[in-house]
Amino acid sequence: MFKIHGCFLSFRHPERMSYPGDLDLLVASFAPGGSHKLLRNDASGNHWLILRLAGVRSNRSAIGAKVRLTATIGGRRFTQRREVSSQNTFMGHNSLDVHFGLGDASSIETLEIEWPSGARDRFTGPSVDRVMNVTEGQSTGTAPRIAAGGIGNAFSGASTSVAAGQLVSVFGAGLGPAVGVAGSFDSNGRLSTSLGGTTATVNGVAAPILFTRQDQVNIQIPYEVAGAAEASVVVAYQGMAGAEERMRITAASPGLFPRAWNANGTINSSTAPVAPGGVVVFYATGQGVTSPASRTGAVAMPPFPDPVAETTVTVGGRPAMLLFRGQAPGALGVMQVNVMAPADAPEGAEVPVVLRIGGVDAGGLTLTVRR
Repeated sequence: MFKIHGCFLSFRHPERMSYPGDLDLLVASFAPGGSHKLLRNDASGNHWLILRLAGVRSNRSAIGAKVRLTATIGGRRFTQRREVSSQNTFMGHNSLDVHFGLGDASSIETLEIEWPSGARDRFTGPSVDRVMNVTEGQSTGTAPRIAAGGIGNAFSGASTSVAAGQLVSVFGAGLGPAVGVAGSFDSNGRLSTSLGGTTATVNGVAAPILFTRQDQVNIQIPYEVAGAAEASVVVAYQGMAGAEERMRITAASPGLFPRAWNANGTINSSTAPVAPGGVVVFYATGQGVTSPASRTGAVAMPPFPDPVAETTVTVGGRPAMLLFRGQAPGALGVMQVNVMAPADAPEGAEVPVVLRIGGVDAGGLTLTVRR
């Protein structure tokens, strides 16, 4: 029926082998004159499931993966556990297929896979009596998914590029918990790279997380990516990593927060205008590398770093005097800009402000200017 050629096994009548749901055992003898034996399991009528796993972040053979299957068998709820291994005894070899015998269970409640990378897949109600091929990160609704064009400046929403140190909002599905969680600085003034079960990396560098929810994650682009041409952003939730989304990296990619404050602390508006020659304060993110160098995830402390790139501001098309341009005190990745409204600034309720950093313009902010 079969013959061993060195380390290979051939079957003379492969059609006589039992179907995949039955586990057969081959015992090879290497003793002179010894015979090889195939012990067939001809049980029938019971249900089964075989998994063939393929790692992506993990090793391709998924060795080390742990699988849990829960089903009701014989009227009782059971959870079976398996682990993919290459061998468990001297001169013995395990199949890399993961087999579950299910008895009279015609359905499966849950199937959970913990991959060697730490990622997890979870399936609800997979069908029985079949060979199921699973690729790491495959389970529907489990792996985070970043929407196409779903990464943008946290202030302006612009999604053309990112800069080192910038705050960005990442939109998609399965990114975090159903109820939003906001991050906070620890006693050392650092923001965690893990929040509510969510983590994120940019070019493999862990990114500080300001906020996470199932449809949105706000992160800081690590300063460590400065000088790279492209950012690969990956979000993981509960250990399950989604597909990467790529963004172009530029020296600066400024975006303006759409409000400004007058010198007395009031929000600039039609009822609280600024006069020509008056001072206004506004905020931006995406200013890029600073001097002195800013640290990823660290709250801004004196001396407040300035962006390395040249910075200018216009109000109503007129150059404005820069009084301060540095990291906002007590904030992360945010630039504070204090300017004096030009004496010849046009009056009106929607006078445009343009911030230029490193030759890149940011708009979207208007002032009410009135004498």
